[in-house]
Amino acid sequence: MILVTGATGNIGGALVSMLLATGHEVRVLTRDAARVTASGVEIVIGDLEQPATLAPALAGIERAFFVF
Repeated sequence: MILVTGATGNIGGALVSMLLATGHEVRVLTRDAARVTASGVEIVIGDLEQPATLAPALAGIERAFFVF
């Protein structure tokens, strides 16, 4: 499982598409689930500026791509 932050932006969104196309499992961390346009991803609501919200996003992650 790969965690992607910034998945609603240009870079993160393109990365999510590429990861899904190559068969990876993807989890996205977002403040607003309605902005996630990719299907087939696991969505976790959270905020990098609120550390208490990060534990569910990081559980079971093997790799991560962080945009802050």
